[in-house]
Amino acid sequence: MNPTDYLKAGREHYEKREYNEAMDNFTRAIELDPEYKQAYYSRGLCWFNLNEYEKAIADYDEAIRIDDDYRLAYYDRSISYRKSGNKKQADEDFARATGANK
Repeated sequence: MNPTDYLKAGREHYEKREYNEAMDNFTRAIELDPEYKQAYYSRGLCWFNLNEYEKAIADYDEAIRIDDDYRLAYYDRSISYRKSGNKKQADEDFARATGANK
């Protein structure tokens, strides 16, 4: 399988709320393509749904490192920051996600 196949399989598991299986697929996609921002982002969503906000933030960080304009990653990272109690960073990411910081 290629990274895109693993991403697709991961998303199918994600839709069924099978987060661990989804993460396994997203991780395989990342192993094959370490610059696959959608795989990091999608794995971050799984971590978020498992209430592992710091791990979600780490994956959103990687997606943003790959694409500094990845607004969806900024948005979801802002929610993770808010859930983990970091209001200042949450507000900064939300502004970046919505374009309010320009």
